[in-house]
Amino acid sequence: MMLSPLVSLPEEVIANIISTIPDTSLLSLWLTCRKLYRICGSPLEMRNRCLLFRFWDERHDIKKKAEQRPIDVDWKGLFLHRYIVDKETTRLLNLIIEQPTDHITRFNQIADFGYDAKDCLARHAEASDDEVSDSLARRWHATAAIRYIHRRRALSIIRRVSTHDDVPLEVAIGCLELFNHDTASPDLDDTIREFDRLAALFSESCPEFSTLSTENKSVTLIKWLWDQGFTGTPVDRYRALKNAFVGMTIRTVRTAIPLTLVAIFSGVARRVGLKTYACGYPRHVYAMVEDEETGGYQYYDLYHTSRSTDDPRVDEDQLRHHIPAEWDIVRLLSLSPAKIADMMIRMAQNILSTLELPQSERLHTNHGYPHICENAMLYVALTTMVVLEPSRMTRNVVRHMTQQIPDDFPMDVRFLEEEILTKIDNARDRDLMENVCNALRAEDSTPKIASRRDTPETGAVLHHVGTIFRHRRYDLNGVIFGWTPTCCPTDGEAWIQQMRVDNLSKGRKQPFYNALVEDGSVRYVAEENIIPIKPKSADELSRLAGKYFKRFSKEEGKFISNVKYEFPDD
Repeated sequence: MMLSPLVSLPEEVIANIISTIPDTSLLSLWLTCRKLYRICGSPLEMRNRCLLFRFWDERHDIKKKAEQRPIDVDWKGLFLHRYIVDKETTRLLNLIIEQPTDHITRFNQIADFGYDAKDCLARHAEASDDEVSDSLARRWHATAAIRYIHRRRALSIIRRVSTHDDVPLEVAIGCLELFNHDTASPDLDDTIREFDRLAALFSESCPEFSTLSTENKSVTLIKWLWDQGFTGTPVDRYRALKNAFVGMTIRTVRTAIPLTLVAIFSGVARRVGLKTYACGYPRHVYAMVEDEETGGYQYYDLYHTSRSTDDPRVDEDQLRHHIPAEWDIVRLLSLSPAKIADMMIRMAQNILSTLELPQSERLHTNHGYPHICENAMLYVALTTMVVLEPSRMTRNVVRHMTQQIPDDFPMDVRFLEEEILTKIDNARDRDLMENVCNALRAEDSTPKIASRRDTPETGAVLHHVGTIFRHRRYDLNGVIFGWTPTCCPTDGEAWIQQMRVDNLSKGRKQPFYNALVEDGSVRYVAEENIIPIKPKSADELSRLAGKYFKRFSKEEGKFISNVKYEFPDD
């Protein structure tokens, strides 16, 4: 048998050629002969390919493996594992896009891979219109899967905090940002890298740091952080949701509330050798630093404003003086290192305090800051509180979760089943939660009933799924993703009366359309208020439309339906 010209080349040349071919071609090539199998699967080649992946699940401890000799790590096993995960993730994602049922099961199967699935999902989330025919749906569902993996990671950290006190403060507070799905890159690893960068910058700016006393080290670091912009937030912005996020504060507006500033200080201080804690003082949070020589604690106020002094040091006796003498246990706890769980609960309470403000106040305090999904923030605040302190599982919490998760986070039903149900003591509340979980599962597994245009009533529905329109009464654009031949809102007669449907010229006996609007809301619009348009582009709607549509057609000026199973004639 004639040998391939490739095999006759020197091995180092073959290795260089092999390093340039994609993974799928590599697997085919190494099955051709023993020599190519050996070169393709060499520890060095496998290591190099594995390290090209950006994301790895924590259980692999990939950073530690990368520091070892290639021959001491099963890089081939890791590479094959990632290859299989990528193929299975793509298969499950395709099924989610193509089929209307079993989304919850398939999202959870993807999420079980953890961060090992994230590289693959990130590629799908960036699919261009030229690459695939279902780009909008692919990007939307891949992004939803990434967000779910982020929430799962945050939940694992919160669970860890509930049983151990070894999670660094900046990681514990930073993981809450993983629930926010309105940020471009809310990954905790990005935040951890930011802390590494800040610590490196500080060390470079203060080469004599190791020679200083603990107090001078602490003061020097705090003043450096102040110079970098990490100061107290203005009073009128104190309740801004951004201030609860460590990563977002580092990346955007750097003023923040005391707890966030202490977490940032702790993250940098720990990397430069200081032993720090949070001091959960009543109505304030201070930083505590353990003296390297005496073992005692020093207290510092990170919340620097224009009215503050330039000295961050706080006298312990002064702190004691401000706590009434009869509050002995409060004084003892307030001046001791706070538990990480208590600080997480405190941050969750801060978030809830913001969400309880009137809408006008929330709009003012958050104006100009990155947009944050309030529903996601309610979810993370309630979740943090009940996981860390199950006694907070009130009927009000159960009611919020049973209303919110089905609408916004249906794949999280597994979290409700595994984490929340077990913590509900009240039988009535437990039955309510269990019924919601069962209903979600049943809805996800039941084929949708098709709405056909085969009767005089449905045949009279004028507009089709995918039609872009301008609302006749309001200055907004939307896209139709469903319809009913007459007014049949999910909230029934109460909605009809509230919206004064009978005052419309055609009343309730006209088609109504489910529509996705540019502001992200979902509306139920009467046919008489629909003015069809055919734009050449629909960027704002395209960002939201992947849940219902495959792609946008510039030629037709409409979206191509991905809900044919529900509306097969559209």
